[in-house]
Amino acid sequence: VLEEAGTAKGIRRMTGATRGAAKKTTKFGQEIQAEVKACDNLSGDALDRELGRIRNLCDVSVMPVLIKEAIRADLATHSKRMLEAAKEAAAAAKQQALADVQAKAATTKSAGGKFFVATLADDTDANALREAAAHAFNEGIACTLLSNCKGKEFIYVSVPPEVNIDVKGWFAATSAPLGAKGGGGKNGVAQGQGPNVDAVSDAVAAAEAFAKLAL
Repeated sequence: VLEEAGTAKGIRRMTGATRGAAKKTTKFGQEIQAEVKACDNLSGDALDRELGRIRNLCDVSVMPVLIKEAIRADLATHSKRMLEAAKEAAAAAKQQALADVQAKAATTKSAGGKFFVATLADDTDANALREAAAHAFNEGIACTLLSNCKGKEFIYVSVPPEVNIDVKGWFAATSAPLGAKGGGGKNGVAQGQGPNVDAVSDAVAAAEAFAKLAL
């Protein structure tokens, strides 16, 4: 330590010689800044993983305070970008789910059917499934909807009063191949999610078989 002096109330400044260590930490910090800049070209899960790695590295590494603060500010900007992209994707998925269910319900109704089973686009979340199923419900059509979301298979079962399908039984039949947990039954709906995303075709077959037998 070469010098220690007070600069303001409660603040002291220390000056020291590091024999090159300060230059090394500065260079290291600049390299991390370059890695943050490279995140401009990433999105989705790849961006999330890289932000987490850099954030952890920044927390445990020694580098100039100003550089560390700049890195954290840039990470926050990327996190905000990722959140906004996720919101946009969710909104788009909801609109697509509603359009798909509206078309399926119309086709089913025109053919004199009482139900349908549909696999919707990936990342259609529980809220989107609920809103889409509500359209079929209001049209007097029962439906079981499935979607791969966040690494799990989401299930939403909806049965209006005029359709003689046991909603709990329908959910149980659909959820078994997926290893899903959930529940419901009140007001004609049940929902849940399961880890066996590769068993969707079996879940669809089980749902269709249960509904046909019930009717």
